[in-house]
Amino acid sequence: MLQFVGVSCPNHGGPKGLVGRHGQPFLGFLHSTLALQFRQVYTSDKGFCRSDHPHRGFSLVARLPALWMARNPMIKDPAFWSTVIAVVALVLSQLPPVRELLKARQLRILIPDNLTLQHYMGNLQLVVFLALRNSGGREVMVQKVECVITSEEGRHWRLPAQTIVTSPAGGHSSPELFMGWVSLKPDEQWTQTVRFFKVWSVQDEEEATGISARIRTDINTKISQRLPEQSNKLAEADPELVQQAKGFFEKRFSLTKGSYRLLVAASSDGNELLCVRGFDFTLFDHQVRALRSAVDDYKIGAGIYYMNNDPSKGGAFIRLRPLAETEVQAEYARMLAA
Repeated sequence: MLQFVGVSCPNHGGPKGLVGRHGQPFLGFLHSTLALQFRQVYTSDKGFCRSDHPHRGFSLVARLPALWMARNPMIKDPAFWSTVIAVVALVLSQLPPVRELLKARQLRILIPDNLTLQHYMGNLQLVVFLALRNSGGREVMVQKVECVITSEEGRHWRLPAQTIVTSPAGGHSSPELFMGWVSLKPDEQWTQTVRFFKVWSVQDEEEATGISARIRTDINTKISQRLPEQSNKLAEADPELVQQAKGFFEKRFSLTKGSYRLLVAASSDGNELLCVRGFDFTLFDHQVRALRSAVDDYKIGAGIYYMNNDPSKGGAFIRLRPLAETEVQAEYARMLAA
Protein backbone atom coordinates (compact mmCIF):
# COMPACT_ATOMS: atom_id res chain seq x y z
CA MET A 1 0.00 0.00 0.00
CA LEU A 2 1.37 3.40 -1.03
CA GLN A 3 1.28 6.16 1.57
CA PHE A 4 2.45 9.76 1.19
CA VAL A 5 4.08 11.09 4.34
CA GLY A 6 6.55 13.69 5.34
CA VAL A 7 4.85 16.47 3.36
CA SER A 8 4.99 19.72 5.27
CA CYS A 9 4.40 23.38 4.77
CA PRO A 10 5.93 26.61 6.11
CA ASN A 11 3.18 26.81 8.76
CA HIS A 12 4.37 23.61 10.39
CA GLY A 13 8.08 23.81 9.69
CA GLY A 14 10.18 21.15 8.13
CA PRO A 15 11.13 20.60 4.54
CA LYS A 16 8.82 21.31 1.68
CA GLY A 17 8.11 18.52 -0.80
CA LEU A 18 6.78 15.00 -1.17
CA VAL A 19 8.43 11.78 -0.10
CA GLY A 20 7.10 8.26 -0.82
CA ARG A 21 7.14 5.44 1.68
CA HIS A 22 6.08 2.01 0.48
CA GLY A 23 6.36 -1.66 1.25
CA GLN A 24 7.18 -2.64 -2.39
CA PRO A 25 9.48 -0.99 -4.98
CA PHE A 26 8.03 2.34 -6.04
CA LEU A 27 7.40 2.89 -9.77
CA GLY A 28 10.23 4.84 -11.32
CA PHE A 29 7.79 6.96 -13.28
CA LEU A 30 5.88 8.10 -10.15
CA HIS A 31 8.93 8.37 -7.99
CA SER A 32 11.22 10.31 -10.32
CA THR A 33 8.78 12.34 -12.39
CA LEU A 34 5.47 12.86 -10.64
CA ALA A 35 6.95 13.25 -7.19
CA LEU A 36 9.19 15.97 -8.56
CA GLN A 37 6.23 17.75 -10.10
CA PHE A 38 4.27 17.52 -6.82
CA ARG A 39 7.25 18.99 -5.09
CA GLN A 40 7.05 21.95 -7.44
CA VAL A 41 3.25 22.32 -7.37
CA TYR A 42 2.82 22.22 -3.61
CA THR A 43 5.26 24.94 -2.63
CA SER A 44 2.69 27.71 -2.23
CA ASP A 45 2.26 29.81 0.88
CA LYS A 46 -0.48 27.53 2.08
CA GLY A 47 1.18 24.29 1.05
CA PHE A 48 -0.42 21.24 2.50
CA CYS A 49 0.23 19.50 5.72
CA ARG A 50 1.09 15.97 6.46
CA SER A 51 -1.88 13.67 6.42
CA ASP A 52 -2.07 9.98 6.96
CA HIS A 53 -5.83 9.99 6.46
CA PRO A 54 -6.78 7.30 3.89
CA HIS A 55 -9.34 9.50 2.10
CA ARG A 56 -6.89 12.29 1.61
CA GLY A 57 -4.29 9.81 0.32
CA PHE A 58 -6.82 8.43 -2.13
CA SER A 59 -7.72 11.93 -3.29
CA LEU A 60 -4.12 12.70 -3.95
CA VAL A 61 -3.60 9.55 -6.01
CA ALA A 62 -6.78 10.24 -8.01
CA ARG A 63 -5.49 13.69 -8.92
CA LEU A 64 -2.15 12.42 -10.27
CA PRO A 65 -3.15 12.56 -14.00
CA ALA A 66 -4.63 16.04 -13.67
CA LEU A 67 -1.57 17.33 -11.86
CA TRP A 68 0.74 15.85 -14.48
CA MET A 69 -1.28 17.41 -17.32
CA ALA A 70 -1.16 20.75 -15.51
CA ARG A 71 2.62 20.69 -15.75
CA ASN A 72 2.49 19.52 -19.43
CA PRO A 73 0.06 21.77 -21.32
CA MET A 74 1.12 20.16 -24.60
CA ILE A 75 -1.01 17.14 -23.66
CA LYS A 76 -4.15 19.28 -23.99
CA ASP A 77 -3.24 20.34 -27.52
CA PRO A 78 -5.32 18.39 -30.16
CA ALA A 79 -2.47 18.76 -32.64
CA PHE A 80 -0.24 16.71 -30.33
CA TRP A 81 -2.68 13.80 -30.27
CA SER A 82 -3.22 14.03 -34.04
CA THR A 83 0.52 13.62 -34.50
CA VAL A 84 0.66 10.68 -32.08
CA ILE A 85 -2.24 8.92 -33.83
CA ALA A 86 -0.67 9.49 -37.25
CA VAL A 87 2.67 8.05 -36.12
CA VAL A 88 1.00 4.99 -34.56
CA ALA A 89 -1.09 4.41 -37.69
CA LEU A 90 2.04 4.64 -39.86
CA VAL A 91 3.90 2.08 -37.74
CA LEU A 92 0.95 -0.33 -37.70
CA SER A 93 0.52 -0.04 -41.46
CA GLN A 94 4.04 -1.42 -41.94
CA LEU A 95 3.38 -4.47 -39.80
CA PRO A 96 1.53 -7.63 -40.88
CA PRO A 97 -1.69 -8.52 -39.07
CA VAL A 98 -1.27 -9.89 -35.57
CA ARG A 99 -2.57 -13.29 -36.64
CA GLU A 100 0.23 -13.49 -39.20
CA LEU A 101 2.88 -12.57 -36.62
CA LEU A 102 1.67 -15.38 -34.39
CA LYS A 103 2.06 -17.98 -37.14
CA ALA A 104 5.13 -20.24 -36.97
CA ARG A 105 7.36 -21.01 -39.94
CA GLN A 106 5.52 -23.40 -42.23
CA LEU A 107 6.60 -24.60 -45.67
CA ARG A 108 4.57 -26.64 -48.14
CA ILE A 109 6.01 -28.81 -50.91
CA LEU A 110 3.78 -29.15 -53.95
CA ILE A 111 4.51 -31.79 -56.61
CA PRO A 112 2.29 -33.09 -59.43
CA ASP A 113 1.29 -36.74 -59.53
CA ASN A 114 4.07 -37.64 -61.97
CA LEU A 115 7.73 -37.00 -62.68
CA THR A 116 10.50 -38.14 -65.01
CA LEU A 117 13.12 -40.70 -64.00
CA GLN A 118 16.35 -40.54 -66.03
CA HIS A 119 20.01 -41.41 -65.73
CA TYR A 120 23.37 -40.34 -67.12
CA MET A 121 25.63 -43.36 -67.60
CA GLY A 122 23.81 -45.09 -64.73
CA ASN A 123 23.69 -42.12 -62.34
CA LEU A 124 19.99 -41.67 -61.44
CA GLN A 125 18.25 -38.35 -62.02
CA LEU A 126 14.77 -37.07 -61.23
CA VAL A 127 13.20 -34.19 -63.13
CA VAL A 128 10.47 -32.71 -60.94
CA PHE A 129 8.12 -29.76 -61.32
CA LEU A 130 8.58 -28.42 -57.80
CA ALA A 131 6.71 -25.68 -55.91
CA LEU A 132 7.71 -24.36 -52.48
CA ARG A 133 5.12 -22.23 -50.66
CA ASN A 134 5.55 -20.35 -47.39
CA SER A 135 2.20 -20.71 -45.63
CA GLY A 136 3.49 -19.47 -42.26
CA GLY A 137 3.85 -16.01 -40.76
CA ARG A 138 7.63 -15.59 -40.94
CA GLU A 139 10.23 -15.54 -43.70
CA VAL A 140 11.71 -18.93 -44.60
CA MET A 141 15.14 -19.64 -46.07
CA VAL A 142 15.29 -23.00 -47.85
CA GLN A 143 18.88 -24.19 -48.03
CA LYS A 144 18.48 -27.75 -49.28
CA VAL A 145 15.89 -29.85 -51.10
CA GLU A 146 16.51 -33.54 -51.68
CA CYS A 147 14.75 -36.64 -52.94
CA VAL A 148 15.28 -40.05 -51.39
CA ILE A 149 14.27 -43.21 -53.27
CA THR A 150 13.95 -46.41 -51.23
CA SER A 151 13.50 -49.87 -52.72
CA GLU A 152 11.61 -52.79 -51.18
CA GLU A 153 14.96 -54.27 -50.18
CA GLY A 154 15.85 -51.13 -48.22
CA ARG A 155 18.39 -49.61 -50.59
CA HIS A 156 18.51 -45.80 -50.66
CA TRP A 157 19.32 -43.32 -53.41
CA ARG A 158 19.76 -39.77 -52.06
CA LEU A 159 19.43 -37.20 -54.83
CA PRO A 160 19.89 -33.52 -53.87
CA ALA A 161 18.42 -30.74 -55.99
CA GLN A 162 21.30 -29.60 -58.22
CA THR A 163 20.06 -27.60 -61.21
CA ILE A 164 17.04 -25.72 -62.56
CA VAL A 165 15.88 -26.82 -66.00
CA THR A 166 15.32 -23.73 -68.15
CA SER A 167 13.06 -23.51 -71.19
CA PRO A 168 14.84 -23.80 -74.56
CA ALA A 169 15.19 -20.52 -76.45
CA GLY A 170 14.62 -20.57 -80.21
CA GLY A 171 14.65 -24.35 -80.39
CA HIS A 172 18.13 -24.61 -78.91
CA SER A 173 18.97 -26.30 -75.65
CA SER A 174 19.62 -23.90 -72.79
CA PRO A 175 22.20 -24.43 -70.06
CA GLU A 176 20.76 -25.42 -66.73
CA LEU A 177 21.15 -23.11 -63.74
CA PHE A 178 22.59 -24.21 -60.43
CA MET A 179 20.12 -24.54 -57.60
CA GLY A 180 20.69 -21.97 -54.86
CA TRP A 181 18.99 -20.97 -51.63
CA VAL A 182 15.35 -19.98 -51.82
CA SER A 183 14.06 -17.15 -49.60
CA LEU A 184 10.29 -16.95 -49.19
CA LYS A 185 8.29 -14.30 -47.39
CA PRO A 186 4.84 -15.21 -45.99
CA ASP A 187 2.44 -16.33 -48.76
CA GLU A 188 5.21 -16.33 -51.39
CA GLN A 189 5.68 -19.31 -53.73
CA TRP A 190 8.68 -20.49 -55.75
CA THR A 191 8.06 -22.79 -58.74
CA GLN A 192 10.65 -24.36 -61.04
CA THR A 193 11.49 -27.57 -62.88
CA VAL A 194 14.35 -29.04 -60.87
CA ARG A 195 16.82 -31.81 -61.65
CA PHE A 196 17.83 -34.01 -58.70
CA PHE A 197 20.96 -36.16 -58.85
CA LYS A 198 23.94 -37.23 -56.78
CA VAL A 199 27.29 -35.71 -57.67
CA TRP A 200 29.85 -38.34 -58.61
CA SER A 201 32.89 -39.03 -56.57
CA VAL A 202 36.18 -37.70 -57.93
CA GLN A 203 37.13 -41.17 -59.17
CA ASP A 204 33.80 -41.77 -60.94
CA GLU A 205 33.81 -38.33 -62.52
CA GLU A 206 37.35 -38.79 -63.80
CA GLU A 207 36.47 -42.17 -65.32
CA ALA A 208 33.23 -40.93 -66.92
CA THR A 209 34.93 -37.82 -68.32
CA GLY A 210 37.67 -39.96 -69.81
CA ILE A 211 35.17 -42.32 -71.49
CA SER A 212 33.20 -39.40 -72.90
CA ALA A 213 36.32 -37.67 -74.23
CA ARG A 214 37.63 -40.79 -75.97
CA ILE A 215 34.28 -41.57 -77.64
CA ARG A 216 33.90 -37.97 -78.80
CA THR A 217 37.41 -37.87 -80.23
CA ASP A 218 36.99 -41.20 -82.04
CA ILE A 219 33.64 -40.19 -83.62
CA ASN A 220 34.90 -36.74 -84.67
CA THR A 221 37.96 -38.33 -86.28
CA LYS A 222 35.78 -40.71 -88.30
CA ILE A 223 33.46 -37.86 -89.36
CA SER A 224 36.41 -35.87 -90.67
CA GLN A 225 37.68 -38.86 -92.68
CA ARG A 226 34.45 -40.09 -94.25
CA LEU A 227 33.75 -39.67 -97.95
CA PRO A 228 31.22 -37.13 -99.30
CA GLU A 229 28.78 -39.88 -100.27
CA GLN A 230 28.86 -41.09 -96.64
CA SER A 231 27.88 -37.71 -95.15
CA ASN A 232 24.41 -38.94 -94.16
CA LYS A 233 25.76 -42.00 -92.37
CA LEU A 234 26.23 -41.77 -88.62
CA ALA A 235 29.76 -42.34 -87.41
CA GLU A 236 30.14 -44.92 -84.67
CA ALA A 237 32.74 -45.15 -81.95
CA ASP A 238 35.14 -48.05 -81.68
CA PRO A 239 33.38 -51.09 -80.07
CA GLU A 240 36.01 -51.26 -77.34
CA LEU A 241 35.23 -47.68 -76.27
CA VAL A 242 31.51 -48.39 -76.38
CA GLN A 243 32.02 -51.44 -74.17
CA GLN A 244 33.83 -49.28 -71.60
CA ALA A 245 30.81 -46.97 -71.44
CA LYS A 246 28.39 -49.90 -71.09
CA GLY A 247 30.48 -51.43 -68.32
CA PHE A 248 30.50 -48.12 -66.47
CA PHE A 249 26.70 -48.00 -66.74
CA GLU A 250 26.17 -51.58 -65.51
CA LYS A 251 28.21 -50.97 -62.35
CA ARG A 252 26.03 -48.03 -61.32
CA PHE A 253 22.51 -48.77 -62.57
CA SER A 254 20.62 -51.13 -60.27
CA LEU A 255 16.90 -50.31 -60.64
CA THR A 256 14.63 -53.29 -61.22
CA LYS A 257 10.92 -53.91 -61.48
CA GLY A 258 9.16 -53.35 -58.15
CA SER A 259 7.67 -50.91 -55.66
CA TYR A 260 9.57 -47.87 -54.41
CA ARG A 261 9.06 -45.01 -51.99
CA LEU A 262 10.02 -41.40 -52.70
CA LEU A 263 10.58 -38.77 -49.99
CA VAL A 264 11.00 -35.09 -50.88
CA ALA A 265 12.42 -33.03 -48.01
CA ALA A 266 13.29 -29.34 -47.60
CA SER A 267 15.62 -28.00 -44.89
CA SER A 268 16.37 -24.49 -43.62
CA ASP A 269 19.69 -22.66 -43.42
CA GLY A 270 20.05 -24.06 -39.91
CA ASN A 271 19.59 -27.63 -41.22
CA GLU A 272 16.12 -27.70 -39.65
CA LEU A 273 13.57 -29.89 -41.42
CA LEU A 274 10.86 -27.61 -42.82
CA CYS A 275 8.70 -30.07 -44.73
CA VAL A 276 8.74 -33.59 -46.12
CA ARG A 277 6.37 -35.21 -48.61
CA GLY A 278 6.12 -38.90 -49.35
CA PHE A 279 4.95 -40.95 -52.33
CA ASP A 280 4.85 -44.55 -53.45
CA PHE A 281 5.46 -45.55 -57.05
CA THR A 282 5.85 -48.71 -59.07
CA LEU A 283 8.52 -49.36 -61.67
CA PHE A 284 7.34 -51.70 -64.43
CA ASP A 285 9.32 -53.91 -66.82
CA HIS A 286 8.82 -51.66 -69.83
CA GLN A 287 10.07 -48.66 -67.83
CA VAL A 288 13.22 -50.50 -66.76
CA ARG A 289 13.84 -51.49 -70.39
CA ALA A 290 13.40 -47.88 -71.50
CA LEU A 291 15.96 -46.75 -68.95
CA ARG A 292 18.44 -49.43 -69.94
CA SER A 293 17.95 -48.86 -73.69
CA ALA A 294 20.05 -45.68 -73.46
CA VAL A 295 23.18 -47.81 -73.85
CA ASP A 296 22.10 -48.78 -77.40
CA ASP A 297 23.01 -45.28 -78.62
CA TYR A 298 26.33 -44.98 -76.81
CA LYS A 299 28.02 -46.01 -80.06
CA ILE A 300 26.98 -42.72 -81.70
CA GLY A 301 27.74 -40.63 -78.60
CA ALA A 302 24.09 -40.03 -77.61
CA GLY A 303 23.76 -40.07 -73.85
CA ILE A 304 27.55 -39.77 -73.54
CA TYR A 305 28.67 -36.32 -74.71
CA TYR A 306 25.31 -35.01 -75.94
CA MET A 307 21.71 -35.54 -74.89
CA ASN A 308 19.75 -38.35 -76.49
CA ASN A 309 16.72 -36.73 -78.15
CA ASP A 310 14.83 -40.01 -78.42
CA PRO A 311 12.22 -39.80 -75.60
CA SER A 312 11.80 -43.58 -75.58
CA LYS A 313 15.40 -44.14 -74.45
CA GLY A 314 16.96 -43.34 -71.11
CA GLY A 315 13.83 -42.05 -69.38
CA ALA A 316 10.53 -43.12 -67.83
CA PHE A 317 7.45 -41.26 -66.62
CA ILE A 318 6.57 -42.25 -63.06
CA ARG A 319 3.10 -41.97 -61.50
CA LEU A 320 3.13 -41.04 -57.81
CA ARG A 321 0.76 -42.04 -55.00
CA PRO A 322 0.87 -39.54 -52.08
CA LEU A 323 1.29 -40.67 -48.47
CA ALA A 324 0.28 -39.16 -45.12
CA GLU A 325 2.76 -36.51 -43.97
CA THR A 326 2.95 -37.76 -40.38
CA GLU A 327 4.06 -41.17 -41.60
CA VAL A 328 6.82 -39.90 -43.88
CA GLN A 329 8.21 -37.42 -41.32
CA ALA A 330 8.96 -40.24 -38.91
CA GLU A 331 10.44 -42.33 -41.70
CA TYR A 332 12.71 -39.52 -42.87
CA ALA A 333 13.88 -38.88 -39.29
CA ARG A 334 14.77 -42.55 -38.89
CA MET A 335 16.67 -42.51 -42.15
CA LEU A 336 18.74 -39.49 -41.06
CA ALA A 337 19.51 -41.10 -37.72
CA ALA A 338 20.66 -44.35 -39.34
